[in-house]
Amino acid sequence: MTKKLQKQIEKKLTTLDQVIEQIRNKVIEPDNSEMWDSGYYYDLASKLKEALTLLEDQKDQKLDDWGQPIILEVGLLSLLDDWETKQEAKND
Repeated sequence: MTKKLQKQIEKKLTTLDQVIEQIRNKVIEPDNSEMWDSGYYYDLASKLKEALTLLEDQKDQKLDDWGQPIILEVGLLSLLDDWETKQEAKND
């Protein structure tokens, strides 16, 4: 289980690194009206949403039997929480 969890974390971190690099490459020049292209900023918004999607759990609108949202994909934050919990349990 730990190897699988590590692979999931590594994959999401690699993807997140790539998305963050694309965000870093966006240059914002408020004084340059030639840079006021909505498509440029729609792309930036898309990359920011992609980064959040990698970090956060993706939940369905439907609820399970206990009234909790159904998780469609586990985000990086939850994976890291699970990994830390397993590491702490190992050390105890």
